[in-house]
Amino acid sequence: GRSPLNLRELLALQTKGAVAMAARAMWKGVIVLGEERIAVKLYAAVESRGIAFHLLHDQDLERVKQRLVSSSGKTVATDEVQKAMEVDDDTFVVLDDEELEQLQPTASRDIEVMQVVAASEVPHSLFERPYWLGPDGDGSESYFALAAALAKEQQVAIAQWVMRNKEYVGAISERDGYLMLITLRHRGEVIDAGQLEPPAGRQLSREERQMAKQLVNALSGKFDPTEYRDEYVESVKELIEAKAQGKSLPARPKPRQRKSQSLAASLKASLKRL
Repeated sequence: GRSPLNLRELLALQTKGAVAMAARAMWKGVIVLGEERIAVKLYAAVESRGIAFHLLHDQDLERVKQRLVSSSGKTVATDEVQKAMEVDDDTFVVLDDEELEQLQPTASRDIEVMQVVAASEVPHSLFERPYWLGPDGDGSESYFALAAALAKEQQVAIAQWVMRNKEYVGAISERDGYLMLITLRHRGEVIDAGQLEPPAGRQLSREERQMAKQLVNALSGKFDPTEYRDEYVESVKELIEAKAQGKSLPARPKPRQRKSQSLAASLKASLKRL
């Protein structure tokens, strides 16, 4: 499949009036940076390419519907369901919709910048989902000035906002001359390396370190995301298309050995000769 569009392509499609769902802004907001207010549109920067299967009854191929069933096996209507949290064994606190609605954050269009930090200070483990922020109407000069300033100083703006009744924290950075907003996970959701069990065993030898260095150098190059794809999803799509036309796919050859494996084998062999 094709790669996700960058914001320049999205805006070009929108300007030309092309029929493209990806070019449609999904939300509008305002970046609040001190006394500066910059109107923006939010675009999805990624899209799912997975396959969602329908479930059919294997006897008559009718669609299978899901239903709610109590632990005793009784069918329960959706309007008879309540939300609850288990606080102890078989002890639940029941919460109704009105109580939860009172706790929802106040609706706002403001994307409030709380601080600006060096990009290197935000660990990648906090990154969750990227969005493009495009200029909305007048004030594009301030928009592009902010993008240029973040790029020049290699900084990101940490911001908070409310979208669709949910609070978010995110990092605004410059990408390809435009602004990208990446939602951030909360600190408690990230596992520190210090929580992992330290590796056991002996210290690496000089030869083993040298082999690892050679392997890394042999595989060094420029990253091209188009070289990596979900081969299973693509194969399933090919199978679906073929079966829809009453055809069958030929047997696939065995996967060839990857280059990295052969390189590692060669380096191990050379290590033994040291």
